[in-house]
Amino acid sequence: MKRNLLLILRALTGVSIMIALFWYYDFGQTVRLVLTLSGGSLLVAIGWFVLNTAISIGKWQLSLPIHVRFAMIARSYVTSYFYSLLPTGQAGAELGKIAMLSSRASLSSLATSVAFDKLTSVLALCLVGTFAWFFAPVELWMGLLVATGVLGCALAIVFAPTLRNLVQRWPLRLWLPVKFRIAVEDFLCALSSLTRRRDVVAKSLFLGLVSQLCLVGTYQALASALGVNLPIADLALFVVVANIATLLPISVGGIGIREASLVGLLTSAHISGDKALALSLSVFAVFLLGAAAGGAIELHQVLRAIRHRPQDA
Repeated sequence: MKRNLLLILRALTGVSIMIALFWYYDFGQTVRLVLTLSGGSLLVAIGWFVLNTAISIGKWQLSLPIHVRFAMIARSYVTSYFYSLLPTGQAGAELGKIAMLSSRASLSSLATSVAFDKLTSVLALCLVGTFAWFFAPVELWMGLLVATGVLGCALAIVFAPTLRNLVQRWPLRLWLPVKFRIAVEDFLCALSSLTRRRDVVAKSLFLGLVSQLCLVGTYQALASALGVNLPIADLALFVVVANIATLLPISVGGIGIREASLVGLLTSAHISGDKALALSLSVFAVFLLGAAAGGAIELHQVLRAIRHRPQDA
């Protein structure tokens, strides 16, 4: 009951923020700006998004067992876009990935791969923001934010083996339920093994950096078409900060939080609120195409399961 209430509150938070944005800014003008986007600019933005997705799938594959096929990984990853729009948000998207591959690998290895992939992705995102901050004459707090993210993720990767050892030696662990204790220890053991593989960490971080640059490319393609004229370093830093804000578990899939953050940052750089909101909604529309593809895959899976369901005698 409490969990359902929390999900409802998160959904209401996102909806309330979006309503406030549409109320404060000229919704009609925002829509007209979005409709001025040319087919070419949309195709470029979609191309960056597709490239981002493909690279992210390859990045996740690095931390998965080698016997899991790429096609299954790709299907699971794209479907997670659809699940991220449900009330469970990003947590549901990650659980959806695990559920779709549960017949191909152990739950502990899948959970570890998802956590490791998320950790290196956030590290790459913050690194992009740190690089951009050196070239963007913006507020100091943004530089401190991305630098803190880099430090936190890097420490988590470096000290994962130490954390595993501490948990295994923690006397109070014996008071925990046996299944829960074993699950935590297995997870930390698998995560420690991944973080010790320097080749996997290096490749994941490199692919993560390329993936995040593709994300910036999506924003840049739409920003140029909407007349949001900013140096690429400034735009990249704003994109990074807005996406870091979506990590806060206070809305569904970051909806509302991303838009409010991006609009606030862009308007502080003397970009009109209508253009800022139009950019955010345009990017979200591109993401919705990915979510629609994920929903189509999930619907296909459900229909196939129904067709192959054994008939009662």
